[in-house]
Amino acid sequence: MHQRSCKTFKDLQNLRKSPNDPEADSKLTSSLMQQKESPPPPTSSPPANNITNNTPLPGIKLPKTTTHWLEANAYFHSQIATLPNITDINNFTTTLQTLIYNYFASNYGTLNQKSSSITSLDKPINKLR
Repeated sequence: MHQRSCKTFKDLQNLRKSPNDPEADSKLTSSLMQQKESPPPPTSSPPANNITNNTPLPGIKLPKTTTHWLEANAYFHSQIATLPNITDINNFTTTLQTLIYNYFASNYGTLNQKSSSITSLDKPINKLR
């Protein structure tokens, strides 16, 4: 698991690097060394715009064809540059999740919540008894 997360982090860093910057690797290495040497800054309360909403969102419909998946993948790759810096992992994750959810919700729609009666919900349970 750890190796996979490190590889993912490195891949994300490589995607964000400028292809015209040959010294990007040395800059990244030196900045990581500086981070290891200096203690982390004290944390404060999160900014007001970064507060998460704990209400559940409606389910989203997903693409069914390979073509639609490739289109979604191309869209996400085009939006990588708009994501915040990955060093702020909470902000990065929230923004990425919102981007993905909004894309699928706007292009494929959300699932309708079905309100079921108590007896219809109890039927599968009664079959198990």
